[in-house]
Amino acid sequence: MIKYEHLCGKEFDLQEQNCYHLLRALFKDNWGIELSDIPCPVDFNERKMDLYAQLAHSEGFEVLHCHPRDYRAGDVFLMAINSPIGNHVGVLLEDGQMVHHLYSQLSGKTAYGGLFRNTTLGVYRHRDVTQDPADVERVDFRTLLSPTMRRKLEEIERSHTDNAETPSST
Repeated sequence: MIKYEHLCGKEFDLQEQNCYHLLRALFKDNWGIELSDIPCPVDFNERKMDLYAQLAHSEGFEVLHCHPRDYRAGDVFLMAINSPIGNHVGVLLEDGQMVHHLYSQLSGKTAYGGLFRNTTLGVYRHRDVTQDPADVERVDFRTLLSPTMRRKLEEIERSHTDNAETPSST
């Protein structure tokens, strides 16, 4: 589980506590990944300095080219909030929400949708953030079915087993 609670509720400060600072702290605390301390020019937005996209690869991030169902906890959303360039990041959590620190707000957890999804320019994954298959909880899908559907599935399985055991006449 990604540890993020200690990063929530912080005041926004462009130079000291912004979405990139949250990203840096989250990656260090959870994966031991040290992202560069990149100074943020006050006028980066006005000057259209697309810092996130320019520096992503050198910091170990690759753009994902996959369906949203394949996103994993730890993936990073790059968004353009009221801007033509990527000026905000959020990190996907296990529950499908993201943790981020939006300009002039407290850092926190929120649903990834609406404004955030609509302004996403790209989704990135760090090369050193891996998901060990042993960490993935396996669930027998039959336990998710209603009792009626489970009985129907068992009947189908029995009929296939019975048909396989019965020699065919040729």
